Amino acid sequence: INAIFNDSGSYYCVATSAADNVVDARSNTSYVTVQDVPEGPVDLMAIEIQSRFIVINWTEPHDNNAPISGYYIFVNNITFMHPNNQTEYNITELSPYTNYTISVLAFN
Repeated sequence: INAIFNDSGSYYCVATSAADNVVDARSNTSYVTVQDVPEGPVDLMAIEIQSRFIVINWTEPHDNNAPISGYYIFVNNITFMHPNNQTEYNITELSPYTNYTISVLAFN
């Protein structure tokens, strides 16, 4: 099924025979929730910078109907897993006078 996030909603179901005759006049309405991966964190900021560590934080993204389990923090070629939904992380063991590229990805 190629469901998308906006397909979430109430659906009404009626059983029919091969001749399109109503088999049972009773109906059932169900609510379907389409889940997707979370959007990307926003407002990534360095809130404390020292020569050997940096503390970053971000705003929690929209979870697209699936609770966020944690975040991946990418620092140059190293990946850290932050296995909870806290939006702050302390990156340690950095080297002074070195450029770092940092990004964050939410997962569920």
